Amino acid sequence: MASVSPEINESSLEGLSPEQIGFAGRFLKLVFAENSRDLTVASSEEKQVVLALLGAFTAPNARGQVFSALSGELQREWVAGISDVELVGLVGSLDDLWILGQVFDDLSVERRGVLLKRLYRENRELYRFFKKKETSTTEMMGGVLVKRSQVPEAVLVKETDQILAGLISTKTSLAQSVVAAQRLSAHYELDELDKILTGLVAGFGTLDIPMKDEASFFIHLKFYAFVDVFFAAFPELNQQLKVLLGRVISALSRLPSAVWRVTVLSQFPESVIRLLLLQLRGFEQIRDFEKRTLYTKLLQDIKKHIGLDQAHRVRSVMEGL
Repeated sequence: MASVSPEINESSLEGLSPEQIGFAGRFLKLVFAENSRDLTVASSEEKQVVLALLGAFTAPNARGQVFSALSGELQREWVAGISDVELVGLVGSLDDLWILGQVFDDLSVERRGVLLKRLYRENRELYRFFKKKETSTTEMMGGVLVKRSQVPEAVLVKETDQILAGLISTKTSLAQSVVAAQRLSAHYELDELDKILTGLVAGFGTLDIPMKDEASFFIHLKFYAFVDVFFAAFPELNQQLKVLLGRVISALSRLPSAVWRVTVLSQFPESVIRLLLLQLRGFEQIRDFEKRTLYTKLLQDIKKHIGLDQAHRVRSVMEGL
């Protein structure tokens, strides 16, 4: 790693004694001027200074260089004390593949999972690097952590088809749909879930089930309750659902009254209501006059009846926009 000039938030070092400040200067010289590695400390006071320095850098690459200069013991101690958000920032600041691998190997199984989930959303390149380090994935069987091979594509397609069949079945309840989503989330890896969800959204769109009665409306409600479980880990669902939500908007507009429209909308998950309201708010960008008029009228109906008791969920979402 090339040497960088450290930029330090001095407020993070407040409370250090003159002796500790002096040690900090000497330590930084070893890191940035002499490119030293495997640095250790002789006392708990020096350790306090080093850990404070790691949290004081405003430039991620400077923090990464200091971290890379530390002994493995100090690296593990600092990683153990930082948040998951800080951990994502740390691995993003490192360009030494060996150190990256050591950081990942030292994490608990649970924390590896959290890191991978965040990296899947924020840094796909690092996600793929860490996934390649795992020659297989892990799962719990009988209370014991065991290894399992990557799931074949055909199995994921079959899982997708079974989920879709369950969602459109009259025998499946809303609660069962949510439980099925939670089971899926716990069983599969993120890349596998991504494929299943992409196939599920495409498959549900192909069915194009009209919301013409209570039974068909309930199918849509189960579908959106299912995908709601995955919104946090898969923000790309927002875009993937855009066309399907357009169909929901059209269906709501065909209901016999504004009260009905608000009442029905309020039964959807809050994340779905939020996406739908944002889509309605973009009516000015719609060139088609008839569609723009439809969106405008529905948004006006919602605003006019937002105070109804049965509109509490829509009201809660709209207040947060």
